[in-house]
Amino acid sequence: MSAINRAFAAVWRGAQALRRTAPPLENPHDRIVWVAGKAAGIFMTAEESLRLSAVWACVTVIAKSLASSHWDVFLEQPNGDRQPRRNTIAYRLLNDRPNPEMSAFGYREAALIQALIYGNFFAEIELTRGGLPAALWPIPPDRSNLERNEAGDLVVRVTGQGSPDVDLAYADVYHLRGPGLDGLLGFDIVSLAARSFAHNAAAERFGQSFYGNGTQMGGVLSSDANMTAEQMNEMRKQVNERHQGPDNAFKFMFLGGGTKYQALNATPNDAQFLETRFFLVEEVCRWFGVPPHKIAHLLRATNNNIEHQGIEFVRDALVPWAERMAQEANFKLIPVNFRGIRTRLDLDWLAEGDATSKARTDSVLVQNGLITRNEARKARGRNTVGPDGDKLTVQLNMTTLDKVGEKEAPAEQPPPQPDIDGAATALFFSAVKRGILRRYRKVKVAERRAQSVEDFNQIMRSDSETHARYVATLIEEVLETLNLTVDAFEILDVMEPALNEELRLVEDAYRRSSIEDWCDFDECASGIAAKLTELIEV
Repeated sequence: MSAINRAFAAVWRGAQALRRTAPPLENPHDRIVWVAGKAAGIFMTAEESLRLSAVWACVTVIAKSLASSHWDVFLEQPNGDRQPRRNTIAYRLLNDRPNPEMSAFGYREAALIQALIYGNFFAEIELTRGGLPAALWPIPPDRSNLERNEAGDLVVRVTGQGSPDVDLAYADVYHLRGPGLDGLLGFDIVSLAARSFAHNAAAERFGQSFYGNGTQMGGVLSSDANMTAEQMNEMRKQVNERHQGPDNAFKFMFLGGGTKYQALNATPNDAQFLETRFFLVEEVCRWFGVPPHKIAHLLRATNNNIEHQGIEFVRDALVPWAERMAQEANFKLIPVNFRGIRTRLDLDWLAEGDATSKARTDSVLVQNGLITRNEARKARGRNTVGPDGDKLTVQLNMTTLDKVGEKEAPAEQPPPQPDIDGAATALFFSAVKRGILRRYRKVKVAERRAQSVEDFNQIMRSDSETHARYVATLIEEVLETLNLTVDAFEILDVMEPALNEELRLVEDAYRRSSIEDWCDFDECASGIAAKLTELIEV
């Protein structure tokens, strides 16, 4: 197990006491859930709706698509560039294990199924003692409810089912909501679509009854004889037992006592049964924004339009849910002092065309310098080809419109000038990074030896003077290499605040149990190197 994995496991172990809600005692699938309403003679509940093949297919195709997508975690630069941040707790919660009992795929799939059917999904954010997210624990929909307490603050009330109820602060709950009027709670889709779903269920039950009776419709029994109610019930019972059901189809019926049978004339064809079933599949798709071909309803799909329907599925059905998921994660799973970090679900793979289209797209992007060859290879799951593959390339015959038809004279190139500023920055960067790496080694030693935060701070501060002398020696070597004479006191004045800030970040990271994330080595070294280059005024 790597050091990062061990640290992550330690966070889980150290945070278990901070989880406030208990898991349900019984199987959640054994519970009766809330009834949405009655329509077409059928009580339509959330569980009943999932028994409809069209509803199940729409819900699972959205859930599986988003659960299969990679959840990027990155640091957004001022110029818009994105630096991946994979060694973070947020990345592991979203892509590996949200908690010790669930995979990321299973967690996301359950979250989306709840949000699509009930309109809302709640998960408790388990925190470490330092206030950092450690795990995500889904809360069953029948146990959670969004309310306001006496102070007017939003809380999620979780019923204990035998234990006391718990009010979770809204900031400590990951809440995925669907469309709604107030922006806080999503609509319960089963309640809104009860009529459509019940109509679908009624048609399904009609088909079961029709084929269950051997494709025979009901009829009327009549007799000229006077019969008591008991005799009529007995005849009805005998006819149903002997002639109802697929096993009794096409048997001869014997009627005595002047009894006559008259079949009803209505047939499934007259009722447009098949056309109704096709229409109802499309009706369900409208509620979820899913193209019918995504749930194997290919009645009107063609090779010319099915690819564009797939793109519309991503844009109209998946992107809104992906944005809801990412925005909630950005606000509640990223600590305040790491607000530059953002998350995003990568849906590009869902909008890709066939192999020929993908190859043609890659060729155009690479030839026009929009992406490098290594970026194209990574997108296809292949290894890079080394540093040469990181260069942006364009075709040699490209020029501007005003120069078409002219022979361009070779431009005179000025003699190359030594880049002293660049050399100084590079040397300072190397020296400062060596100092940061030495601090990191001391941090790991102190982490093993310290029994408390105070012990850790004491160990690190006792090394501060030695560390400052070491860094000063490295800087003096750079100045000698550049043949520069600079006042040593000015250099120390610049380095002292930086070294003190570095020590403060280390102590703060240890207190928050996130020592691996205390500093981006390259970023810190670049900032200090730039200040030193400016100071010496090369």
